[in-house]
Amino acid sequence: MPWTETVIMQRLEFIRACLAGTHSVSELCRLHRISRKTGYKWLSRFDPADLSSLQNASRARLTQPEKISPDI
Repeated sequence: MPWTETVIMQRLEFIRACLAGTHSVSELCRLHRISRKTGYKWLSRFDPADLSSLQNASRARLTQPEKISPDI
């Protein structure tokens, strides 16, 4: 089963519903067909001043362990 792609507006709708407090996070995750882990990840990443915070984060490595040091 392939993963479903979500757009930023769908994520924002989920965040707004969480902040409204009418349903629990578990209920909202079930309604939006996402896992609780994903729901909490979106909540932790959300920055109200920057909607791009809801985009997928890069999966690229932050370090390059094979990089040759400049001393050599």
